[in-house]
Amino acid sequence: MSVFSLIALKGTQIILTELSEKEEVKYSELTSAVGHSTKTSRALSQMEKQEFIERKGYGLQTKCFDHLVK
Repeated sequence: MSVFSLIALKGTQIILTELSEKEEVKYSELTSAVGHSTKTSRALSQMEKQEFIERKGYGLQTKCFDHLVK
């Protein structure tokens, strides 16, 4: 899945923005911003598979944000 396909999924842009600003964000903060839905969960799963993020406790953390924006 390409970066552009990820961004097309609901919530991905907000997720990336939050992570780029904070480097770590609580999952509950994301779901309150983008809503808890199948598409949001799918976006998070795909981002984790692509190793852009990693789950950390009750939150998410950027893993390799630099290679995403280059």
